[in-house]
Parts: sequence; C-alpha cells; structure tokens
Amino acid sequence: MTPEQQSQWQYGIDLLCWSLREGPGTTEEFNRLTTPIRQWDGFINQLHWHRVAGLAWRRLAHFRNQLPEDVANALQQAGHQTASLAMKHGQELIHLSRQFNDKALPFVILKGLPQSLRLYQDAGRRFSRDIDILVPEARIEDAHDILTASHYVPAYPAITAPDLFIKRFRQQRKDCTYNNRQNGTVVELHWRLNNN
Repeated sequence: MTPEQQSQWQYGIDLLCWSLREGPGTTEEFNRLTTPIRQWDGFINQLHWHRVAGLAWRRLAHFRNQLPEDVANALQQAGHQTASLAMKHGQELIHLSRQFNDKALPFVILKGLPQSLRLYQDAGRRFSRDIDILVPEARIEDAHDILTASHYVPAYPAITAPDLFIKRFRQQRKDCTYNNRQNGTVVELHWRLNNN
C-alpha cells in the first residue's frame, strides 16, 4: 500500500473500532474520525471482512445525515441483509432442532445466533455465514441422515468422496460442510471443537 492508502486504512479501522462501542457516541467524536476519510470503500470493505456491518450501523445510524449518501445506504443495506439472514437462520434452526430432537440426537448450536443474542441481545447484529452444529462423534451418521433428509448435500468433503477418505477425514478433522439445495443455507456439522 502507498502511505496514503495506509493512512486511509488506519482511519477506517479507527472509525470501525469506535462504531462498535456501546451507546450513541458524540458528534465531536464522529467528526474527528470521519473528517480525514476520503476513500470510504476501504471502511466498507473492512466492515464486510469482519462481518460487523450490522453492529457498526447500530451506532452510525445516528449520524446517517452526516455520512456520504452512498456510504449510509451501503451501511443500512448491510444491516438489513444481516438481520434478514439472521431470520432465515433462525427459521432453519427451529426446523433442524425439531428434527434432531425427534431423533433424540443431542446437539449444541455454536457461535452464530446464540452468540449474537448473548453478546448484543439481538440475533441480527453480526453476520454469520453458516450454522454451526456440534453433535457427539458417535452420532455423526444420524446427523448426516437428518441433514440429507432436510435437503442438505455434503459440500466438503464432497458426496463423491470414497468411504475410506471420509473415515480418515472424520478421524483427523473437526467438521464438515453441508449446503441446502432449496434455500442456500450452509451448515457446518462439528463432532469436536478442534482438529485432531
């Protein structure tokens, strides 16, 4: 990066950190942090990279009229997308929870909606690209059957992987990925928290 790009990146990080704090913030703080920003793309990219646009919008919405219109629109849209995806994940979690409970399969939802609710009292504040479900290692096949019956297909490792590869993969790794063919939801099925 050029020195100018480094400076703009740092200004964006400073605003990002400030925007994630609790409370509305002051106009003086907002002006001090936004005045030197001339290239807003870097700031928007950082919000998407860290998946915190919904959280940042919570504070920056108070200053909507002072932001460049395209920046305010991008932030508001990202916040709405995060909330919409959280609702979609919530519906899918209700469905999958019923399926797992019907089969008496113990499970834990990791990160995602429960974490957002606990930290921010709002499921739609932080973007989560997938749903993480932890099951007992001995019940992986039962979880696989539930997911495939709910229109999920193995994405990684692929459904075409040889059985020996799948067996070794499960011994070494902690999770695999499934994609829902109907609604596009991604599930990471975990059987341990760390790779072996």
